[in-house]
Amino acid sequence: MPGGRPTDYTQEIADLICFRIGEGNSLRKVLREDQEGDHIFPCGQTIYSWFRIYPDFLEQYARAKEESGDADQDKLDEIAEKVLTGEYEPQQARVAADIIKWSASKKKPKKYGDRITTEHTGTVGIADMSEDQLNAAIEKFNRSNDQNDE
Repeated sequence: MPGGRPTDYTQEIADLICFRIGEGNSLRKVLREDQEGDHIFPCGQTIYSWFRIYPDFLEQYARAKEESGDADQDKLDEIAEKVLTGEYEPQQARVAADIIKWSASKKKPKKYGDRITTEHTGTVGIADMSEDQLNAAIEKFNRSNDQNDE
């Protein structure tokens, strides 16, 4: 059997990489653990070239990275439990938790990101409206208020 890492793309390898990423591991960690183990993954450079060659793999990888935001939240639960049992110092746990929360907010911003609201202030001028446009706007306003009263 020839030595070295595989370089041929297979869906099985792509699925396994993405599964491990979705569990909350970085690509670097997945490859490092593989290097210490069974050597079924190619090197990182090959994987990055696969992203260009296989758009479905890139999309699968992006979904796995997003899903890993949920794994980050699970890590926060573990940290909290270990602080409560005295295994972790609260201050050190807080630093780790802040990093993990930041990571989750970037991976899955809709679920774990900061809520951003946009507020618009200002006035709406009617000077540029024709009389017909102004009457139509008033009529529309009155209709919407009548519907809200019902």
